[in-house]
Amino acid sequence: MGSIEALREIGQRLDVRDVAEYLGLTVNKAGKILCPYHREKSPSCQLYGNRFYCFGCGQHGDGIDLVAAVRGVSKWDAAAELNSYFSLGIDLDGQKANRRVRKKPTSLNQTMREQVKRQVDDIAETAWRARQMGFPEETITWLDDIHQELLDDSDLLKKDPALFVRVHRREIERYADFRSKFQRQRDAISNNGEYPYGQIWVILGRTAATSERAQGTDRS
Repeated sequence: MGSIEALREIGQRLDVRDVAEYLGLTVNKAGKILCPYHREKSPSCQLYGNRFYCFGCGQHGDGIDLVAAVRGVSKWDAAAELNSYFSLGIDLDGQKANRRVRKKPTSLNQTMREQVKRQVDDIAETAWRARQMGFPEETITWLDDIHQELLDDSDLLKKDPALFVRVHRREIERYADFRSKFQRQRDAISNNGEYPYGQIWVILGRTAATSERAQGTDRS
């Protein structure tokens, strides 16, 4: 099998959503992720079958292209990684598979740093949307506090993003849980603009805010 045919087969056999999850990317209920080709606050890169398409910048491709963009590696290296991880058993031309064509690779720290920055921006976006949708002020204040706490530690994010994630793991996980509920709440909005489960935000916001005060700023 030729090298081009091998790449094509790998791209066709892998569901791009599986590849995104393998990379640790967050896939929302609409099947979208934050585009790895440009900075954005809301996901605009649509995953479907073995392909993706970004409605923001127009970039498109398969799982190999996604790995190459996120890792900052060549398509050959990306294909070799996927071939190995998913145990596809496809014969890649070893010489070409190991060929480096990038000028300057994106380090793992840089990739993680960019992903965390997007998450921090997303918190501010969620707080703004919650305010526009009339959510309780207590919930919005809780979101603002988390956002500000992460911003205040931006120096640590620049120096060591992995340590930043460990230090703020509790806040990040708590927000991720809130974000999934927030998305379901938005999806539940009826056509006349009412919020059938709006009362849960009063409970969730109060519980979260109380928990923050009770637990303080322990970073152990």
